Amino acid sequence: MATNAERIEAATVMAEEASQVMDDFTRFDDTQDVTNQDAEVFPSLQKFLKNAQDDIDSITGQILASQAEAEAGVENSKVMTSLRVKQSLDFNRPYASQAEAEAGTENTKVLTSLRTAQAIAAQASSGGGSAGKNKIIGGDFATNPWQRGTSFAAMANETFMADRWIYGNNTTAVHTGSKVTGESTGRNALRIEATTADAAVAAGDLTQIVHKIEGYNIVPLLAGATFSCRVKSDVTGLLPFAFRNASPDRTYVAEIDILAADTWQDVEIVIPAFPSAGTWDYTNGEGLHVSFSLAVGSTYHTTADAWQTGNFMGTSSSVNRNASIGNYVEIDQVQMEAGTEKTTFENLLVNEVLRLCHRYFIKQSFQKYGWNKTGATTATGTEQLPERMRGAVSATANSSNTTNTSSSTVLVSGVSSGHRISLDAGNVVSDATSFQFGADIDLDAEL
Repeated sequence: MATNAERIEAATVMAEEASQVMDDFTRFDDTQDVTNQDAEVFPSLQKFLKNAQDDIDSITGQILASQAEAEAGVENSKVMTSLRVKQSLDFNRPYASQAEAEAGTENTKVLTSLRTAQAIAAQASSGGGSAGKNKIIGGDFATNPWQRGTSFAAMANETFMADRWIYGNNTTAVHTGSKVTGESTGRNALRIEATTADAAVAAGDLTQIVHKIEGYNIVPLLAGATFSCRVKSDVTGLLPFAFRNASPDRTYVAEIDILAADTWQDVEIVIPAFPSAGTWDYTNGEGLHVSFSLAVGSTYHTTADAWQTGNFMGTSSSVNRNASIGNYVEIDQVQMEAGTEKTTFENLLVNEVLRLCHRYFIKQSFQKYGWNKTGATTATGTEQLPERMRGAVSATANSSNTTNTSSSTVLVSGVSSGHRISLDAGNVVSDATSFQFGADIDLDAEL
């Protein structure tokens, strides 16, 4: 038995053939002769064409549903609706509203029709898989470049560990920061572990891990944001997270209950709209500090789950994770996105993460070669940076190597532009003598 599609195709072919013959007949005008035989064939062709069109309409009617049938959702109903363009734009579709879709009612309509502006807003709210949704740079510790190293013992206050992550501590506790194997194959995590304990938390004590988001990047978060990550600790109880401006005069604190020791768990924190009051930077300065704390003294206690005026890090219920040697916290897949719903973690290519990190810090080796000029006192070379940096750059030459120069030290200058540097070395006073100099250089434009 022929399928409906085959029947439609056959009827369409016949209709086209009949229509062609009809067209041939209608080309005759009053000046053309039409035989009796032609006149007899003409009505037959008209009837044949009408039957073919009726067959097409009948088959199509078996497949296409009316608007009412489609909206009724009757079981085994026809699955398509044929509408003229104007109808298709004006009629309500058998689609779900946003509320219906979110409710997840069984057998509800399965699509939502939105105007362009609505669709864009909805996608932004839900994350939508859009590139750049995660405002945390380097929150995947497998692709984080770790330019400064992967293990940091006895860290001093304000030590950078993984790119974009800072250790802050004013207690007597001592910690090691390191890159460790993560939750699953191919994953890594940032681990902070106490190597010297501090069981008594004084009022002003604070141990925290901070990520600073640039002002430009917090603008999409202002209407409300969602923070998420994976976390593990050997100590159960409340682990405080804080979201502050740089002043800092506005803070939102939330606490996550670590339910089981040495077990990875999800963190999801919904932050309501940012307050307009306070001092905020929306350009290339410090927009938002995102942190979690291992120890929080009473000076930094507040009420959780609301924006507060002041500088806070936790509550009176926050657990001291400096209490014993070996206490640790591990964190991975850190994400901060616009909207009030957590979406899938944004996995970026490793070279893309490196590019983003280079806006704030570049560790690179530079080499320059040339010929000495008689009477010259300085050999100079210019290097283009791999990425335009955030702002004025501080440069440190960690090691130098020189040949045929009067100085073994390489000086770095000309970095205020953020996209190139100059390397200088003392020149020998000898005409047409080749020289070489270079250095391993740290370029820092961190927040």
